[in-house]
Amino acid sequence: MSETKTIEYLAEKIEEDVLKDYLLDSLRKAECNVLFTKANGDDRLMRCSLRSDFIPEDQVPQGGTTTTISEETIRVFDTEVEAWRSFRIDSVIHIQTIEEVCVEKDGS
Repeated sequence: MSETKTIEYLAEKIEEDVLKDYLLDSLRKAECNVLFTKANGDDRLMRCSLRSDFIPEDQVPQGGTTTTISEETIRVFDTEVEAWRSFRIDSVIHIQTIEEVCVEKDGS
């Protein structure tokens, strides 16, 4: 029984790591629309990026960009509000770079 839980946990962890890598890679390359569920249950569509040309000089963190607050969250620059925001990786519904078609979390 405990082996099954371990395998399920590892499979879930690998999926989360792949999603996190994909999100970070997309955000570092382009401006993206990220749809996620906020802690209060509301869905939010945020236009954001980690690309330096989308972040005003006075908003760039000292010592470089810190993209994660924890293993479960990603810190991004909201290009509409012009402020740093974060979201939980497991709350992402979809991500869309501004130039491409939406990629759903379930791969469709």
